[in-house]
Amino acid sequence: MDDQTPPSTLFGREEELRRLDTFLERARRQGDTLLLYGEPGVGKTRLLEAAVERASAQEIRVIRATGVQYMADVSYAVLGELLLPLSSGLTELDEEFQDALTAALSWHSGPFPSRLMILNACLTLLRRQAEKSPLLLVVDDLPWADSPSAVALGFVARRLADSRVGLITASRTNEHDHFQRSRLPVLQVKPIGEGPSGELVRAAFPAMAPSVRHRLVAEARGNPLALLELPAALHTDQLSGIRALPDVLPLTRHVESVFAARVALLPPQTRAILLILTQEGTGDLRVLQRAAGAEPVLDHLAPAESVKLIKVDLASRNVEFRHPLVCSAVVDSAGEAELRRTHRLLADLFTDDPERRAGHLAEAANEADESVAALLEEAARRKLRRGDAVGAMTALVRAAQCSAHADGRCRRLAEASYLAAHVTGDLSTATHLLDEIRTIDPRFGGSLHAAAAAAHVLINGDGDAETAYALLLEAIEKGDHDYRASRTDLVEALHTLLMICWFAGREDFWPPLYAAIDRLQPQPPSSLLLMSRTVPDAARTPPDVRRRVAELIDHQDEQREPHQLMRIHTSAIYLDMLGNYRAGDWRLVEQGRTGGAVRTTLSALLHLGR
Repeated sequence: MDDQTPPSTLFGREEELRRLDTFLERARRQGDTLLLYGEPGVGKTRLLEAAVERASAQEIRVIRATGVQYMADVSYAVLGELLLPLSSGLTELDEEFQDALTAALSWHSGPFPSRLMILNACLTLLRRQAEKSPLLLVVDDLPWADSPSAVALGFVARRLADSRVGLITASRTNEHDHFQRSRLPVLQVKPIGEGPSGELVRAAFPAMAPSVRHRLVAEARGNPLALLELPAALHTDQLSGIRALPDVLPLTRHVESVFAARVALLPPQTRAILLILTQEGTGDLRVLQRAAGAEPVLDHLAPAESVKLIKVDLASRNVEFRHPLVCSAVVDSAGEAELRRTHRLLADLFTDDPERRAGHLAEAANEADESVAALLEEAARRKLRRGDAVGAMTALVRAAQCSAHADGRCRRLAEASYLAAHVTGDLSTATHLLDEIRTIDPRFGGSLHAAAAAAHVLINGDGDAETAYALLLEAIEKGDHDYRASRTDLVEALHTLLMICWFAGREDFWPPLYAAIDRLQPQPPSSLLLMSRTVPDAARTPPDVRRRVAELIDHQDEQREPHQLMRIHTSAIYLDMLGNYRAGDWRLVEQGRTGGAVRTTLSALLHLGR
């Protein structure tokens, strides 16, 4: 009875299937979105399968992707999985859209585009391809999708009118998935009733004794996965009613144990390939084959496919787990040493993708490793350059965890706290990171990034400008930096001190700031110099400063970092040149609306409202 094939009929899902048919009809004609929510095992994935089957019958082109926990930090991983089958259509797009998508999805190297450019390119590609044939995008386990992909999907979902593109996703109830409160159409997938539960068990296990079936239906409480998988945990004599059932059938433990037992029976080579699949995240057969080396990977996958743990699609060269609990069971069955070996193998495979390589090396490390910390720190720099301040902060925190020495750990935590306070506006996270720094080394609080972050927390919390000013000025004057303009932490601290001087409105606060800026070698950065010449007294700003601000405005499209954009347009405000910078402000607003830095977005909205 363990080898029973689950029935293809969806029992007790008549209403849900009607909703799917309505959704597909709208999607085929004019575009639509449907978000499925439900508890684990309630049948969300099976309903996605039903949508795929119905769409294929209507000659709707189906493209699938799955959010994977271990790929959640890889920018645009899920979006790349969805768009790869459409890559031949890139040549039909404008060159700037082609460059935006190929750079964002790491299909070729080049300057990283703005997030808005990526989103519009994605939407345009989908619309163009849907003109040839309706499209259905299917995303399972949406909460595990990487944040940039989730933002892109949200952007697309709200703009599908008149597109012939359908988007259907599945998420567990009460898990954050970026679509909450989006007001998009939702289908709550509830447990099936007692009658359909009995029909499902009877169809799957016709030899099961009626008394056992009644007990199972009562215990499963309408959860289809439990109804189909719990019998595998029972003895044949128990299923036939000869032996008594246990007093308690704890669903979660038993369902998970069913998958764990199946995984344990697989050959070691198969388990090793499945573990790579859990950590690699895309299900690309080509990647799995590279990991397997000379041995044919399909031979190793066959045992798992035969017991219905995975599904292999040779047409798309893709492999996926049939249920998220299978993925969990594979990971849980592996020891820590085996997981580390898997990540080291993947790091060797992704030498051309520095961010993924750094992430796998971090997971492979069983102790602090300064070289890995440096790679993660560089990954944070790349994320910040393309405007992903939240991702940069996360990478810096991970780099701190890998740091070999307390100084390096504190330095990276300090920079992360500064990004949290100054760019993203997340004062709670900034405070938490500063507390962690003080726990590691109470003396490190005087570092420039830590002092700047603490100053932001003070200003935005109690509004204590005098304390914030004294704290930051002392850190600058006592810092071991030789006033080198190449020191990013020094320049950021001076920007923060300038903000405090303006906020306090105290004339005596400005001279020490001017003195520090004048000492920068070989010369102060443009944005710092211009802000220091415009913000305090715009009426007396020299003409050459106005010309330099105009030059920065003319080249604003080359700047991606949100806080640098904000500094340019702050100078523009004081010179009454904001009208020339509104495009940059709107870019910041759009970044915030699509998951970017909140603080700079709010500032941009204030400037646009002037």
